[in-house]
Formats: sequence, C-alpha cells, structure tokens
Amino acid sequence: MGNSGRWRQICRTSNYATAVLNQSRKILSVIVAIAALTAACGVSREAAEAVEVGGDGSIGGDETSVPDSITIPEVEPPDLSAIPQVAATITFADGSTSEVPGEELRQILGQLIDSPEASTLLFGQAVTADFQRDTLSSLIQLRVLDNTISEVGGSVPDDAVEIEEALIAEQLLNAMGTQPDPIAAAATVNAGAKNYLDLIVAQRVRQAAITAAFFTDEEVTNPCSRHILVDTVEEADAIVARLADGEDFAELAMELSTGPSGPDGGDLGCSDPNGFVEPFANAILEGELNEILGPVETEFGFHVIEVYAEETAPANPDAAESEGFQEFSSILASTTVEVDESLGVWDPASGRVLASAAE
Repeated sequence: MGNSGRWRQICRTSNYATAVLNQSRKILSVIVAIAALTAACGVSREAAEAVEVGGDGSIGGDETSVPDSITIPEVEPPDLSAIPQVAATITFADGSTSEVPGEELRQILGQLIDSPEASTLLFGQAVTADFQRDTLSSLIQLRVLDNTISEVGGSVPDDAVEIEEALIAEQLLNAMGTQPDPIAAAATVNAGAKNYLDLIVAQRVRQAAITAAFFTDEEVTNPCSRHILVDTVEEADAIVARLADGEDFAELAMELSTGPSGPDGGDLGCSDPNGFVEPFANAILEGELNEILGPVETEFGFHVIEVYAEETAPANPDAAESEGFQEFSSILASTTVEVDESLGVWDPASGRVLASAAE
C-alpha cells in the first residue's frame, strides 16, 4: 500500500517545499516534499539505471560533486545552541508521555546547515526558523503516529524501512532531473540531508503500518441507491406520499429533484457509503432494500432515498487509508503538546508548531 490518497492529502509540506512547489499547507510536514518534486520533473531511464542504490538506501556516485548551477542564498540560520534539552513534551489521552529531545532536532538541522548545497537543492533555500518549526512539527507528529500504531495494533514490517529508503533514493534522482548532473545532485542531497530523509522514511512507514491495520482483503457490500433532493421537508413528505401511491421513483426524480443526479432518475450507483455525508450514509446503511427512506436532512436539503440493490466489490485500500487517517486525527486531537516557548507554540487546529506572537 502506498502513501498517496488520504495520507498525502493531509500532509503538510515545510515552508521550503512550499516555496519551491507552491503547495498549500497541510498536516505532517515533510512527507510529500520529495514525492511532489518527483511529479514535477524526471530523468531518463538511462540515468536512472546508472544510479546504484545501496542496501541502506544511499545513492551511489561522487558525493563530493556539487552541481555548479547551485546558488546558495545568504540566510541567517537558527541558533542551534539555543535549542533546549527538551524541545517538546507530548501527553496522550491515557496520560502517557513522550518527549522530543532537542538533540534530535539539532542533528537534523545541523546536518542541513553544514551542507547548504543539499538544502538548496532540496528546498530552494537554506535553513531558517520556519524550517526549524516545521521539522519540530514533524518530530511531534512522528510520536503521534507511533501512538496510533500502538492503539490500532499495527506494526512496521522488518523490511519496510529498507524498501522506503530505496524509494526515496529513486524519488531523489527524479527530483534532481532538472540539474545538469542529476546523479551528483541526488548524491549531494542524500549525503547532506540524510537525517532529514530518515525522518521522511520514518513517517511514511508508520503511515503505511496504520493503513495496513485497517485493511482487509475480504469483499465488501456496497448499496446501490437513488434519491430525490428538494429544499423543504414539506416537499419531501409530498414525494413520499406520491411514491406510496405507486408513482415511479425515477420519473419523480427527473421531475422534482434539485440534485445533479435528477436527470438520471436520481441514480447514485453502487458505492461505499462513506463517500456520502453522514446522515445520508447512515440512512442507506440502515435502511431495508427497496424501502423508501426519508425525508433525510443534510446540508444540501431533504432527501427521499431508495436502496434498490446491493453489489459486492473487492476491498478498497482507500477506505483503509481513510479509517487510518481518522484514527490518527482523533488521537492527535486528544493529545496535549507543550513546546518550549523559545521554539514556538503548538497549534492544535493545524497540528503543527507556529511562531510565537513575540516573533
């Protein structure tokens, strides 16, 4: 199972990746930075085959060869000596706690500060306070991912890290496709941003483990439904009465429904109920086959619904991703995070560290 879909939708890129990729901010800072770059550029098959990916996920090549095209911006880096011994403390709903040591944050930032070429190739700029906050956010979220794995009874397979490291190496090469020497550029990033890339790998394998905990290969049964959408409950009641008198559902939908499915007789097809808003989904899950349901009120209006058939389908991995993400979101929302005030403030709504008001 990959890390696209729901997990990627909720990922939050760092300010650096945002500047380069023009992506909106989402949760889980670093996970999509490399993947999004991959979609933007590529290299030839010959160049890809020339790269040796080691067992540790490293890229073969001359690690000291820095592309001549790199212009390193002059930016004042954050003061790593000011990072406290404990950067953040996380308290979960059951009272258990976890800490983010300041040294862990220093190791990631320090390696990138010492290799501005890698930082510039990866993000388009050097390390700043914004990146420090984004990295701390990711380290906090990593603890929440671990807690979620424990809660759902999941586990990270023994070979997951090795597989993900090889994938990252391949994505790095693709991401450097616009450089004069993609192999040398990718090797530079791999050498100078190894700690940062390890963080990406750690998050990805945990996401996959959470998704896997909800996945089943059993067939699922999806209801096939149709509906008539109107603006008022009185209109819906009148439709229910006309159906009880024997009028045809499809004809009434074509005549009266304000929804986009009206011209099709109100037919919504056979699909996972989780794709509908909650009141509608509950109605089609709980209703009897060929029974007129409603009126059911949603944000769109009032629905008169009929489940006219059921269809079996293979298990949907997207549903497992959705369930896993929902569990993660629930745990994140019930988690208390205290960030050292010198580093910023935790924003529960976005699940990340923001600049303090004094900055």
